[in-house]
Amino acid sequence: MRNSPRQIWISSTDGSRQTPLTTGSDPDWSSSGWIAFRRGGQLFRVRADGTGLRQLTGRGGSSPSWAPGGRKLAFLRDGGVYALDVPTGRLESAVPDRAFNGPAYQVRWSPDGGSFAIVGESLTRWDRRVRRSTMLLHMVEGDSIEHNHHLHGIAWQPLR
Repeated sequence: MRNSPRQIWISSTDGSRQTPLTTGSDPDWSSSGWIAFRRGGQLFRVRADGTGLRQLTGRGGSSPSWAPGGRKLAFLRDGGVYALDVPTGRLESAVPDRAFNGPAYQVRWSPDGGSFAIVGESLTRWDRRVRRSTMLLHMVEGDSIEHNHHLHGIAWQPLR
């Protein structure tokens, strides 16, 4: 059996009209219509119709997450969290290394753009406005993110 590259597909909301978009993984759709994804260890963006393909990173990246508004893209590199201003190409370390335990495995912007949820050795919230972290969930000794399937695919959900 051949080892084929992963595909990113586009479909209508009812699941019909399924169309392959590109090869890659970890897609994240922005509110401005761009899809960020990982291919060959680098991050790219493309529109849902396949136009505008552009490589965004040159030194690697994973777990892309668009900020509200679709201008900035948070991602992981070497266990740290970075934010890329996509139009200008300006890159910054978005979260101090000591703000969370261990290397990061996944990052997600909050809906208001003011915080990140970071999965590392714990689930941590980093508040960008006051530059403070709060541990939300700590892994039990002997457990690891790679084996804890409950934290894969984190997303923000408003409480009522």
